Amino acid sequence: MLVLLLLFFSAHAVRADADADLAAKLGFKLIRLAQRGETTSFLVAGTPAQLRQRKPVVVLCQGSEVRPLIAVDDKGPFFIGWPGDLKSYQDRYHFVIVGKPGLPLVAPVAALTPAMDYADPATGRAPLAWLAHDTPQQYAATAEAVLRYLRRQPWVDPHNTAVVGVSQGYHTAVWLAKRDCHVTHAALLASNPYSRLHQYVAEVRAEQYRGTLAPARAQSQVDSLYLQYRALVAGTEAAARPWNGDFWRNWVSVTKYAAIDAMLRLRIPLFVGYGTADIGSALNDILPFEFDRRGKTNLTLHAYPGLDHHFTLPLPAKDGHPQAPEWHGDEVFKDVMAWLATPAH
Repeated sequence: MLVLLLLFFSAHAVRADADADLAAKLGFKLIRLAQRGETTSFLVAGTPAQLRQRKPVVVLCQGSEVRPLIAVDDKGPFFIGWPGDLKSYQDRYHFVIVGKPGLPLVAPVAALTPAMDYADPATGRAPLAWLAHDTPQQYAATAEAVLRYLRRQPWVDPHNTAVVGVSQGYHTAVWLAKRDCHVTHAALLASNPYSRLHQYVAEVRAEQYRGTLAPARAQSQVDSLYLQYRALVAGTEAAARPWNGDFWRNWVSVTKYAAIDAMLRLRIPLFVGYGTADIGSALNDILPFEFDRRGKTNLTLHAYPGLDHHFTLPLPAKDGHPQAPEWHGDEVFKDVMAWLATPAH
């Protein structure tokens, strides 16, 4: 009985399956942990030689996409769990990406939407198991369990752990840093420390200032947002469903539990990066005021002029044809890595 209890309550690696071969082909090690009746899958980036090196861990927290980590088309598998370059930094860090509950780790492109999101084949909607888990706080709890496992491995430096989050992952990263006292650095990208409704107020005012929305109409919309915010803070499904239907838990979680409250309690170095063309990130502009008036010096703020939510720069049409936006995400990530490598912040 004692042996059974230990097996049940202790996280342990489960035998890898065919997904592990695909992950290895793409330069990742797949690890599956079983804990309290649930299995968590995560990838660690690196070659076999790199994975044997004792290094700090960097947890990468994804945005709100309903997305597997690996997709497969007729040309083979490709990684979609994180944008940008990791290989340049794998000699210095173990990058960890945790799969989302209720989603397959690997999915054929034919089963995904054009945005690479996954839907339950039976319902055509987001899987119920994913919806039940879809809050930054729960993602942070899962990542904390992964870190507990990793810190027991000989190839992991248990004294240095960073977390990087983009979009909704900004909030996950904050809550992970709050939960796990061993996290030493947190980089927060492309979101804001308040709620989506704060963003909508900014959007309404921007329309008013541009002259595309009458002042009285703008004020009416802002007053309505205040009422909706009050309902979301109450935390009920009925309050949230008009906004985003099945995703009501997520909306309550990022409204009722604002990241700013946790950020101002953290003492570890924080890096906040955002594009100035991303109105959803505009509230980061006030973070220096919030930190300075409390005497806190652990904030590094990077505003990227003209970049949007995805760290891309719109380009003018060429010869009458629209051009794809110019992506600068690798430059942003390079700044994050340089910040991590700085001995003192």
